Amino acid sequence: MNLFINAALLGFIPKGIKKSLMAMAPVRRVRNAVMKDLGLPEDMLTFVNYPTRFDCRETLAALKGSGVTCPNLKDYAWRLWDYWERNLDPELFIDRSLKGTVAGKVVLVTGGSSGIGLAAAHKFAEAGATTVICGRDQDKLDEACAEAKAKGYEFIAYSADIADMADCDRFVQLLIDNHGGVDFLINNAGRSIRRAIESSYDRFHDYERTMQLNYFGCLRVTMGFLPGMAERRKGHVVNISSIGVLTNAPRFSAYVASKAALDAWTRCA
Repeated sequence: MNLFINAALLGFIPKGIKKSLMAMAPVRRVRNAVMKDLGLPEDMLTFVNYPTRFDCRETLAALKGSGVTCPNLKDYAWRLWDYWERNLDPELFIDRSLKGTVAGKVVLVTGGSSGIGLAAAHKFAEAGATTVICGRDQDKLDEACAEAKAKGYEFIAYSADIADMADCDRFVQLLIDNHGGVDFLINNAGRSIRRAIESSYDRFHDYERTMQLNYFGCLRVTMGFLPGMAERRKGHVVNISSIGVLTNAPRFSAYVASKAALDAWTRCA
C-alpha cells in the first residue's frame, strides 16, 4: 500500500493544536497501533513534511566565469522526478501478473475438482503454482488431474470432506507436513440447496448442511492455515461468495444465509 498525501492540506491547523491532539491518550493509542501494524518506527513521523532546502551556492561558485549558469530548480526538478517515476521506481519491476504472483507458491483450491474451483486451478497451474485441489469424489479428482496432465502441467489432489471438522484438521496437517502449509487458500468448496422455506419446515438439516460446509468448513480450514501465514508474515485467503448474498434470491435461504455468514466473517477478519 502506498499513499501520497499533500501535507499542506493540514497546514491550516495551528501547531499547538496539532501537538495537543497528538498528546491525547486515545490518539496516541490509535497512532501506536497503526504504526505497529505497518511495522514502522515512530521516529519516521519526524520526516513527514520534513523541510528540505536546496542550496546552489557551491555550484554557482564552481561555474563562475565559465559562462554556464545553474538553471532554476523549478525548471528541471520535475524532469528528474519524471525520469525516476518512469524508469527507476522499484514498483515498476514488480511482476503483477498472475504468474508473477503465484509462480512457485503453494495454492490450495477447495472443491477444485469441478466448476469454478477447477477453472481457477487450471489458471494457477498454468501460471506455475504448485496447485493443490481437494474434493470428496476421488474419481472427479483423478479426472481433473488427467485433464491437467494433458495440458502440460499437474495438480496435486487430496480426498477431503470439508464438511467434516475432523477431516479438515487431518487435511490441514497433511498439507503442512507435505508442503509446509499454503501461500494462497481459495475457499471454494460449497453446497447449494434450492428449496422454499415452507418445504423445509421438517428439513432443518438443510440449514445445518449448508452452514457446516459453506461456513464452518471454510473457517476450520482457514484457521488451520492462518497461524503459519501469520508466522511467515505472508499469505492470501480468498473466500468465494455468491451473488445471492446481494440479491436475496427466493428458495435459496439456506445457501445465501451460509454465504452471508462467511462474508460477514471475512469483513470482520
